[in-house]
Amino acid sequence: MCGIAGIVSFGAPINANLLLKMTELVSYRGPDGEGFLLCENDRRLSSLYTDREKEEWRNKKIRFGLGHRRLAILDLSQAGRQPMGTPDGRLWIVHNGEIYNYIEIRSELEKKGYRFSTHTDTEIILYAYREWGTDCLSRFNGMWAFAILDLGKGILFCSRDRAGIKPFYYFFNRKVFAFSSEIKQLLLLPWMKPEVNPGVLYDYLFYGLQEHSEQTFFENINSLPGGHFIQIPLGETPRDVDMKIYWDPDLEQREMGSEEEYAGKLHDLLKDSIRLRLRSDVQVGSCLSGGLDSSGIVCLLSEERRETGSSNNQLTFSSCFEDLRWDERKYIFDVIKKTGVEARYVFPSAAELTDILDRLTYHQDGPFGSTSIFAQWKVFESARENGVTVMLDGQGADELLAGYYPYLPSFWWGLLREGKWLSLLNELIWITLRNPLKVKETLIEAAKAFVYQRMKKNSADSNQISWAKPEFLQTGAEKSPYKKYLDRRGTLRKQKGGGELNWKLYESFRFTSLPALLRYEDRNSMAFSVEARLPFLDYRIVEFLLGLPPEQKIQRGMTKAVYRRAMKSVIPASVLARTDKMGFVTPEEIWIKDALRGIMDEAFKSVPDDDQYFSRKGLQDLYYSVLKGEKGFSFLPWRLFNSIIWLSNLSSKGMSLKPL
Repeated sequence: MCGIAGIVSFGAPINANLLLKMTELVSYRGPDGEGFLLCENDRRLSSLYTDREKEEWRNKKIRFGLGHRRLAILDLSQAGRQPMGTPDGRLWIVHNGEIYNYIEIRSELEKKGYRFSTHTDTEIILYAYREWGTDCLSRFNGMWAFAILDLGKGILFCSRDRAGIKPFYYFFNRKVFAFSSEIKQLLLLPWMKPEVNPGVLYDYLFYGLQEHSEQTFFENINSLPGGHFIQIPLGETPRDVDMKIYWDPDLEQREMGSEEEYAGKLHDLLKDSIRLRLRSDVQVGSCLSGGLDSSGIVCLLSEERRETGSSNNQLTFSSCFEDLRWDERKYIFDVIKKTGVEARYVFPSAAELTDILDRLTYHQDGPFGSTSIFAQWKVFESARENGVTVMLDGQGADELLAGYYPYLPSFWWGLLREGKWLSLLNELIWITLRNPLKVKETLIEAAKAFVYQRMKKNSADSNQISWAKPEFLQTGAEKSPYKKYLDRRGTLRKQKGGGELNWKLYESFRFTSLPALLRYEDRNSMAFSVEARLPFLDYRIVEFLLGLPPEQKIQRGMTKAVYRRAMKSVIPASVLARTDKMGFVTPEEIWIKDALRGIMDEAFKSVPDDDQYFSRKGLQDLYYSVLKGEKGFSFLPWRLFNSIIWLSNLSSKGMSLKPL
């Protein structure tokens, strides 16, 4: 795991110091070393790996260059440093992530006559690209964001992994093309006028969406979507950034046979995914929330260690609370008893969140949806303190296995459209028995599936919204990426095919849910120089689950049906039977009414009369109505508060370019 940066000038040469600063800014992503590849006007390349070399280049002019901060995971020697090049100097790469099946690809390339000088996955990428060109991407199993400088073809080839686990941001204005691991690096560019994107801010505040399109919270900074690549010419100026898609999962149902066959296939895929993600030259630990997903990973990981005779202690990290309403230790203890892992616990507090809020917001490169990511932050902090550099986590399982109850209406609607009346009635009865929802409320949830998108599309246009300035409402709605997505959603839906539930899961995977969670995971882990690996997002598992019949995911009112069967002999029975959903949560409803009340009240009062986004009185009225119990709990007060904190940092601290 690392931090990368790069820049290509299509006109006048630029100062090398700019690239150096872009790379230095994310030193926490790669504390084990840095390196640069710089090209002067005469196309003479220079690779820099020492402080002396770097300082000599501070004020030299370059045409293009690459920068890298290294977190050493494989081949900890100096041979693994980046930028890494081929012996002939024609290919150079900066890479953030891991190619887990690099050993198998290496063996295939060796049979073709290739020879390697390192034991890294990065060198494998270089030669796979040389052998297969852009088709090499289909051979990789992993997470990555990389850029290959191909001097033979005169291009910069950039790619992001299928699911978009590793970030890749870019800026292009026909004078320069620049890319980075984090947005804050691009804010250093002198051509970058740091303006907030009102459409993205609008989507975040009204819909809770983030990372749901190529656009970011900043105008003129875009994100390369997962499953895509771009090629930038080093010579003539391109008219635009031409993105090409190389992977997108199929939603058509694939019948396999019995339920046992489905479950067995998932068990084997997940077991192999974990096996691959244990490849590391540093210690590997795991998140453990006590839920189905992380418990399954910990238990399978424990099995793998026993089968391979590993003598290393298996460390797990959990977030806990003394208030039992938010504590999952009774389930965590059952997993520990079954596996014998060595557990570590953190106890997030509102007081500590208050102390580090600016720092947390800084690392996230924007406002975030709830306080729950603070629990994840503390878990990765604990991992670093305990010497663990790689962590396995269960991210993505809910979006692939229909783990949230809001997926139920799509499932019911699909049964109705397919004429499966008895199955629908049976499911409604079961969910009524299993869930505290009453029959009437359950049927209301089903009815919402018919009008869900229309409700979502028009909900933010209400005249009842008093906390937003009318100008922001209008501009934000006009520029909303989500509203533009809804306009073309029907066409995309027809193109993808599949049933109602599988489409809903695909939508969550690609747009509405998972991308934001992946941003949280990346920034929280990398803030502490920890690599997070996500076994459920192995592309083989993604393709398998998104193509499963919906009845394999929801059955008799139980979510994740096929996963529960697959883990029947693996996970403790108490965890396997869980129907509630928590994860690394925080008692946000209590915090915003008590421990966080002071700073939230102060933030809302600080909004000036001429603020372009918010009405001070409207914000205060909303917040006080929540405090008094006049409005039910939602994440909106936090989103508004965190937006004010972020915007304040941007305006008062020069885009907040230094860690706080």
